[in-house]
Amino acid sequence: MLENVAEAWTKAKMGSGMLNSLIYGVVGGAAAIFIAALASYGLTRIDFRGKGFWFMLIFSGTIFPLQMYLIPLFMGYNKLGLTNSRLGMMLFYTAVCIPFPVLVLRNYMAGLPREMDEAARIDGCSEFRIFRSIILPNCWAPMATLFLIQFTWIWNDLIFSMVLTNREDARSLMNGLMVLQGSYANTTPNVVMTATLLASLPSVLLFLLLRRHFMNGLKLQSL
Repeated sequence: MLENVAEAWTKAKMGSGMLNSLIYGVVGGAAAIFIAALASYGLTRIDFRGKGFWFMLIFSGTIFPLQMYLIPLFMGYNKLGLTNSRLGMMLFYTAVCIPFPVLVLRNYMAGLPREMDEAARIDGCSEFRIFRSIILPNCWAPMATLFLIQFTWIWNDLIFSMVLTNREDARSLMNGLMVLQGSYANTTPNVVMTATLLASLPSVLLFLLLRRHFMNGLKLQSL
C-alpha cells in the first residue's frame, strides 16, 4: 500500500495537482460565496429598482449547461493570456460558483428580520457594517454548506481543467489523474486506484470538519 502511494505521488505529480486543486477550491469557493453574500444582501436588504431583473440575470447562470461556455471561454482566455494560469482558473471557478449561492443566500436572508437593519441604521451604521456585523454572523451555517458543495465541485472538475490548462504547474488533480490513467492503467492499475483514493481524501476531511455547519445548513434550508 505504501509503495503504491509513493509511486502514485511521483507518477501522477499529485503534490502539485493537490496544491492547485486546493487553491482553486478554497479561493474560488470562498470568493464566490462572499460575493454571493454581498449580492444577496443587496437583493434582500436594500430597496432599489430592478431587483428582480438583477436576480434573474445572476440566476440565469444556473439555467444553461456549463459545457456551452467552453468554446467562448477558451477563445477569450487565449486572447487574454489566461490559459495555463492559476489566476485564470481561480477567476473562472469564482464566477461559475456565484449563481447558486445567490439563490440559497437570498432566500435565507429574506427570512431574517429587517428590524435589525433599521435599528443599526438609526445608530449610524453603514450598509457594509450591517452586512459584516449583523447579517454575516447569522449566515455562517448556510455559507459553510455552500462552501463544502462548491469546493467539492471545483475539486472534482475535470472538463474545464482539461480545456483551460495543459501544464503541470497549473492543471488540477483530476487532470493529473486522467494523465496517469491514460499512461499506467494497463500496466499498474493498483497505482491508479491508490491515486484515486488519495484524491478523495481532502473532500472527506473537509466534510468531517464542517459537518456540524453542514447539517445546520441543511436543517435551515428545509424549514
